[in-house]
Amino acid sequence: MKDYDYIKKKFDEDGLEVPESLDSEQLRRKLEAAAPEDGAPTPAGNSVSVGDSRSATSAAPTPASDQGSGAPTPAGRRRWKKPLIGLAACACLALAIVPMAVNKDPLPDYNYLQKDENGLYTFASDAQLDRTVKQIVEGEQNCPCYVRVDDNQLSTVEDAEAPAAADGVVSLAENSTDTTGEAQKSSGSNTPSHSDTYTQVEDVDEADIVKTDGKYIYHVSQQENQVIITRAENGETQRVSSVGEKGDTLIRDIYVNDNKLIVISDARIVHKKSSYGNEGAPSTAVTVYDISDPAKPKSVGSYSQTGNLLSSRMSGSRVILVTNQSFYNVDGYSCKPFITFGKSEAIPVEPEDIRCVPTPSSVVYTTVGLIDTSKGKLSQDRTRTSALLGGSEHIYCNTTDLFIASDIYKLQRPDFFSRFSGTDEPLYYQTSESTQLVRVSLKNGKVEFKATGEVDGTVNNQFSMDASKGNFRIATTSLRDDHDVNNLFVLDDDLKEVGSLRNFARDEHIEAVRYIDDRAYVITYEQTDPLFIIDLSKPSEPVIKGHVKITGFSTLLVPVDKDHILGFGFSTKTTEFGEATDGLKLALFDVSDPSNPKVADSKEYPKVSSPIQYDHKALLVGQDEEYYALPYTVYPVDIVPGTVTIDEDTVTDAIVDDDPDAESGSSPEYGIMSFDARGGSLKSLEKFTAESQVNRCIYIGDYIYGITWDDSIESFPIED
Repeated sequence: MKDYDYIKKKFDEDGLEVPESLDSEQLRRKLEAAAPEDGAPTPAGNSVSVGDSRSATSAAPTPASDQGSGAPTPAGRRRWKKPLIGLAACACLALAIVPMAVNKDPLPDYNYLQKDENGLYTFASDAQLDRTVKQIVEGEQNCPCYVRVDDNQLSTVEDAEAPAAADGVVSLAENSTDTTGEAQKSSGSNTPSHSDTYTQVEDVDEADIVKTDGKYIYHVSQQENQVIITRAENGETQRVSSVGEKGDTLIRDIYVNDNKLIVISDARIVHKKSSYGNEGAPSTAVTVYDISDPAKPKSVGSYSQTGNLLSSRMSGSRVILVTNQSFYNVDGYSCKPFITFGKSEAIPVEPEDIRCVPTPSSVVYTTVGLIDTSKGKLSQDRTRTSALLGGSEHIYCNTTDLFIASDIYKLQRPDFFSRFSGTDEPLYYQTSESTQLVRVSLKNGKVEFKATGEVDGTVNNQFSMDASKGNFRIATTSLRDDHDVNNLFVLDDDLKEVGSLRNFARDEHIEAVRYIDDRAYVITYEQTDPLFIIDLSKPSEPVIKGHVKITGFSTLLVPVDKDHILGFGFSTKTTEFGEATDGLKLALFDVSDPSNPKVADSKEYPKVSSPIQYDHKALLVGQDEEYYALPYTVYPVDIVPGTVTIDEDTVTDAIVDDDPDAESGSSPEYGIMSFDARGGSLKSLEKFTAESQVNRCIYIGDYIYGITWDDSIESFPIED
């Protein structure tokens, strides 16, 4: 007997009519709309999600992706006040279809907080902030929360009505999807052309471990924990200076902008009310050096904010710094983030500059600092810092907006009926995942939280997100019936859903995404590498125009010209244990006909690995996109030293084949390989071997320079 038939029989026995909402088809539609992802693992530090308990008079919005038809049932209202035994049994059976999590403890009470027009909690005092943080900390320890199910929706607790759109909300930047990282030409007649860091968004730089201005190479030394400044000219290099004292906290990465070297490093902020005591709270520092004379760099200003570095961007002279700070012990301590300038006393971020997301997964502050470096010396009047209680995993940033994406972990109870067993056994929880989004406006030198929303699934990396023409696009992977499925959502300024494409590429997961104008190019992978072309010209109706499959998979997609996209990733092979990665793979896709994309060319390099497979900044784009280059490592035992030309089909046999007579422990080969992707085909150019592992490669003038893990810099001439 089907579930619905059994439920109907029990209702009939009690002389009651079965609610239409329990019909199996209606339940299926609700589950599809909510798209719960069962069984996803819980990462450390984010074990539970704290829902909020509010009366029917509250005014919290329901995320658009979770809304159903009809008016939502107010939080805490029961459907049936005096159910008969048969009715209770049937209701339990019906609800068992829907994943839930239950706890005897009450939900945290946030009724003392107000929400702004964008759906985020605000704080009127330190007392409110401390109380909220303490409740979430206790919630993480005691699990006082659950996923509530009512007649119309499956989600964490939300209020009945969403507020109207706020006046004056800024629009997303137009045409912000242009790609960058192309070779740069110097405006000065005495500076040769040179490469720049490969980035996602035009006019938005990304920090890296290596930068160049065409005359000098600036790189983070992994051996000395300093930034080394090296003069480079016609293939010759000479170290001229360095910044950062040996033994200081770890240097992460750098920017070079307008005669300024900007160093991002770990730091500690000491405050008498901090729970970290004299050791200081983990923090991130931005230090500006005047390099108008690179041989004598001068420190001119520094700024720090609490939290470990998540990421950063630079737009013009402004650095956007994003950090995450966790709280575990709050009794008697301040629950606010802090900032410092130079050696000044710590300054707290005040409650009015702090917001809280509707469903914080854990006590993690995402602090956003907007630092104006145009004057060199950093000061409070040219810096804006705000914080978001809710944490973050990924960011996307253009010249006007920052988007913060964080995972939401919703508690679930797989054994629904065990709650009626009368035992006090600990509850067993599973988690499902969705992504919480916050849009932060960076206009007019301010940091303002402007919108919040939620989508099903989780994000692969920053390239899964994009903003263009007033819309935000995001691709995710989620679970449905214990199978991976993929989604693409189009959201408006307020992060409300405009359109979506759900549940495509079953049993595969997203490995790479690239948005170009009104198209999304999505790579998914299980055993083959399908490239999907999704038409976004009508935002309310995203549609797959075509797809093509190829072995292996790409992790980075790079537009070559209007008709071709180049994929960097992994070659694969079939083993007795299933599909396994086997080396580096390049795939050139012909997308001139979106309904019928083709693989124009591909190359596989067995036993070769490259940082390009997991870090887009490792890609070097030659002048006028005439060539591409990337660091590589070969792991066979047969090594051929020196400079070797790669033929047009594959790496030379001497490089990739095992030598059965070679001695055990042979060293890998390191170097830089280059190739041409023009004209619809891949042509191998040159391979330069290096003495040690190459982390990055850049070009200045007619030379490619490889920066290695042991801080040496090797140069190679670029052949015409």
